Amino acid sequence: MDAGSDGRSNGIRAFHEVENPAHFHFFKNMAPTDFLRLIFNSCGLIGKSSVGIRESSFLGSPVVNIGSRQCGRERGHNVIDVTYDRREIAGAIRHHLGNGHYPRDPIYGEGTAGKQIAQLLSEVPLSIEKRLTY
Repeated sequence: MDAGSDGRSNGIRAFHEVENPAHFHFFKNMAPTDFLRLIFNSCGLIGKSSVGIRESSFLGSPVVNIGSRQCGRERGHNVIDVTYDRREIAGAIRHHLGNGHYPRDPIYGEGTAGKQIAQLLSEVPLSIEKRLTY
């Protein structure tokens, strides 16, 4: 869904058509709850997506974050940052496989922001001020 994802999608599609790997499953779209359930129940996430930084910290899912796309964002203890070097990526994967899931890290909250915002809006006096400017 990110800008520039067309190139990645085309590359994945071409790989699937040429290689047709039996041990891979390809999904064009997935419901967000199914996606998060899949991440939670997997051995981890490898890539450069913000879901690896934000949602995965709350889930405690191991993440190998590749490249600098998420540079400057706070991250939980579940994230190992690596460059595009295959040895570095493989080492981080091995580390996570030996470690397993991490404790949940509420670095981005506890999932209650909507309730907190609704509560605040219910308590704040709201007023409408109409001004005619003609």
